[in-house]
Amino acid sequence: MTARAHTVVDDLAERVARAREHLAYQDDPALTAAYSPAELDAERELAESIRRLGREQRRAEAATAAAAAARVRKTGDAIAAIELRDELAAAQALAAHRRAASPIAQLADLHRYRVWAGRALGGVVAAGMGWSAVNVQHNIAGGAALTDPLYWFSYLIEAMISVCLVVVMAGAPRLAGHGITVSRRTLTAAELALLTLTVVLNTYPHVSAGHWYDAAVHAVAPAMIAIALAIHHAMSTRVAAALATAATPATAPTPITTPAAAPAAAPAAATAPATAPAAVTSPATAPAATTTPATASAPVTAPATAPAAKPTPAPVRVHARTPVRELAEQLIQQGGIRTPIDQVTAIIAAADADMKAGHAHPRHTVIAKATGVGHNTVKRILTAAETIRGTGAQVINLHAHTP
Repeated sequence: MTARAHTVVDDLAERVARAREHLAYQDDPALTAAYSPAELDAERELAESIRRLGREQRRAEAATAAAAAARVRKTGDAIAAIELRDELAAAQALAAHRRAASPIAQLADLHRYRVWAGRALGGVVAAGMGWSAVNVQHNIAGGAALTDPLYWFSYLIEAMISVCLVVVMAGAPRLAGHGITVSRRTLTAAELALLTLTVVLNTYPHVSAGHWYDAAVHAVAPAMIAIALAIHHAMSTRVAAALATAATPATAPTPITTPAAAPAAAPAAATAPATAPAAVTSPATAPAATTTPATASAPVTAPATAPAAKPTPAPVRVHARTPVRELAEQLIQQGGIRTPIDQVTAIIAAADADMKAGHAHPRHTVIAKATGVGHNTVKRILTAAETIRGTGAQVINLHAHTP
């Protein structure tokens, strides 16, 4: 019993000693601050997750910056392209403006248009002539054998008409370009006669048979030839007039440099009187040639010629000569002239030629016959032209220079 109680007391003492030892350490913060293995694993996982999110954030920021830089680059490229297009468009506009204002460019543009229009209308006329030639040959000798000469020579009938039409078509614009106008009444009569003849040759079998639809179809080609000729006459005359108007400033650039050259010539004229007194000193050198009687008389005649330069000349009326084409346009715009501008230009040019040839007055009758315009119309045009030219006259007083 005693031994057992001793054992219990010893156990209690040991337990108290251990409790007291435990009490000394149980309030130490290390016991609660220390991470358990599970907590250590959780903290490791959290740290990895935070670093992963940081990397993702930096990657997203880099991607955003790269996309913004790409947008800025694309925007800059687009702005540069727009500016380049604007510069090109401005250069093209300036070039077009220079071409529109340049007489040479206008002349070239009119020439290209005339060539293109002539070829196009020539193609229409050639197609109509080919159709008409085949149709007329079929109407005249369609049933003839190939060995029959009529089968082949029947093509020449339409060819003869076509050649006459081509001569009229090509000749009238060329003459108009030189200021020569053919009587429109004569040309119209010839064209109507040729057109009537070719229409009859193309349609007479169908008209005689009462097939009006077929007749109308076979009359299309001659009608197109007539329309092409009418368009060609109307356009070629006006294009020739426009070419004549555009050629004047394009081929005469000298008036632009004339004002710069005029002051240079003025000092030369001013120095001419300065050299004139040198001739007055000739009497001083004349006595040196005493052996020559002819030279001794020179100083005597010099004073006689000197007073001749002192009188002031009468005022001189200088007419500002307006170009013929410009004058014709002024007559039509201001003078109420209803004659075509080509005929007005030809009338004024013929009148100027008569005056240059020495005639006191323009020959109205001759000019009227040459241009196909009435005598009274020619007289009225020339009178109005002289009036316009007279209003541009200036009175210039020429005074002698006194040394």
